[in-house]
Amino acid sequence: MNDRPAPYNGQGDPDSQPGDDSQPESVQRTRATSNPNGPLRCYAHVSDEDPQSPWAEKTVLALDGGGIRGYSSLLILQHLMSKIEDLEKNWTGEEGPVESSFEYPWREKEPSKSGFIPSTNQFYPCHYFDYIAGTSTGGLSAIMLSRLRMSIDEALTQYTEFGNSVFGQPRWFHERSLSYLPRAKYPSRKVRGAILRLIHERLLLKIYNAGKWQAQHESFASRDDQSRTMAVSFSKDPEEGIDQFYLFRSYSHNKGSATSEHRFRPMNPGPAHSGPLWEVARATSAAPTYFEAITFMNRKFLDGGLGANNPGRIALQEVCQMHAPHRPALLVSVGTGVKRDNRAKEKPKKRDQARDLFKIDRPDKVPRKQGLQKLMELTHFMKDFTTDTEVTENDLNFTAHEMQVPYRRLNVSNDLATCIPLDDWRPAQSGQITLNAIKDYTNEYLKLQTTQEDLTYCAQVLVARRRRRAITERWEWFATDIKYHCQAEGCLGSPLSQYKKRGELRKHLKRSHSHELTLDPDDLEARLDDGRILTEPKKKETENGAEKSNHAPQTKLTNGHSNANP
Repeated sequence: MNDRPAPYNGQGDPDSQPGDDSQPESVQRTRATSNPNGPLRCYAHVSDEDPQSPWAEKTVLALDGGGIRGYSSLLILQHLMSKIEDLEKNWTGEEGPVESSFEYPWREKEPSKSGFIPSTNQFYPCHYFDYIAGTSTGGLSAIMLSRLRMSIDEALTQYTEFGNSVFGQPRWFHERSLSYLPRAKYPSRKVRGAILRLIHERLLLKIYNAGKWQAQHESFASRDDQSRTMAVSFSKDPEEGIDQFYLFRSYSHNKGSATSEHRFRPMNPGPAHSGPLWEVARATSAAPTYFEAITFMNRKFLDGGLGANNPGRIALQEVCQMHAPHRPALLVSVGTGVKRDNRAKEKPKKRDQARDLFKIDRPDKVPRKQGLQKLMELTHFMKDFTTDTEVTENDLNFTAHEMQVPYRRLNVSNDLATCIPLDDWRPAQSGQITLNAIKDYTNEYLKLQTTQEDLTYCAQVLVARRRRRAITERWEWFATDIKYHCQAEGCLGSPLSQYKKRGELRKHLKRSHSHELTLDPDDLEARLDDGRILTEPKKKETENGAEKSNHAPQTKLTNGHSNANP
């Protein structure tokens, strides 16, 4: 793959504003340095608007709800990431193989220059998907993989810990037990505690000795120049009496009207949700009778699975609205198992079931169902209707085909959904019987040739797109938490000399230190390389059991890896 333009020829200002039509075409679309290994940073390479940019078309991952069966979704994604890893490590193209999705070719790779030792060789979903959306248990997975930027292995571990803390410790008497009590099956405090522990453990990777209060106040909103998170919930406004779906965003969406091409309105548009992250996790997963609803912003929030258990259509509409006229490069929807009834050929349509349920004059003269029996059947019908993901999948498949959006649905098609209840956890101490059963069902599905073909296709698209993006300057701030410090005299050591992006330091050097720069653009890029640092998590050193230091030095990065939190 070689889409690199000619080196910068020294004519014009490569830092001109994006989209400035007054600049010659050769300047807008060329490298800003004569170094053939330098980053591409002109408008056509880093813009969301230019159709030639690898960033214009987004990749989207949507995760269904389904309780503990969300473990199956992560196992499918684990297999996808394994295929991605195999492609990346055996790449024969110009940039060569990589050992981690952190890597990008325009960073020097001599570790002797800094003594930096990488601590990760994993491949992260947040480096391959621009948007990750989820409902219920899928919402929790979306938060882990996108907002908290976890690897698949880390998310699977958290699923086990969550199951032990919550599903393994139900109440004795509740709404679902024979001895009825009007309360949810699982205590809210245990759910909240499990979510806060997950957030706190992640914060400790960035901030040594991070307090639990920091986990409680960690915002759902995050940097909008990295992978973005969507969590679907069901909202009830007691004052206005309105029930509707609610989309929590880690980014801002201020487009309040439909576009001419995509005639739909975004769901509750506005700024990124700045409330606590744990509240969003509770809101998207508050399944009735299992977990209590949660109230904030003068609204009561319930599980998003009440009608939107498959968030794929919501995610597709959202991304099309955000990035019109560009369509997604790939939409991957991962389910938690197909219900056997959904595949029965003789099963009547749901609207016919509902009509029969309420019919007064039955032509066959069968006595009308009594109140309790009718209520039970109605409850069963509503549960089946609101949690059915395949009806949405059929509509989504048609919509994606009409919009010419590459789309793949990955969903275990055997007895997983039939045999594994939403909150199954056996034995209560470890859940290993349940998890092993989910693994068996999922592995059976993964052996299918059609499944392997879909996974291979997705891996090829995602790897090719990451490779095109990794040669641009934008990749560094999308994939890492690297920062820049000005090393010039008068700035070194000052907190005001720290910059989040390479381009910000470049503008500072041109503005404040132009007299120190030569005419060679490579000199400027070399100064930027010298300013690249990683603020490592604070570490605890002890001497005779006593704390010695709470601070670790800042490390300059010159090799091709990073142990930064992705």
